Amino acid sequence: MASGVKLSGCTVHYVTAEVDGGPIIDQEVVRIEPDDTLQTFEAKIHAAEHQLLPRVIARLSEE
Repeated sequence: MASGVKLSGCTVHYVTAEVDGGPIIDQEVVRIEPDDTLQTFEAKIHAAEHQLLPRVIARLSEE
């Protein structure tokens, strides 16, 4: 947030030996608004994670 970026998000990826190095399965973008605090942004990231992970699990279970 201190760097001034406007977008962040969360990622679900396959697990490999390298930390966060596996192929990306899906991502969710979260916009950083000018009035966001660390706490409000953290809540937005958690909400995005709660949307993303069940969506990925459902898709993978159908494959």
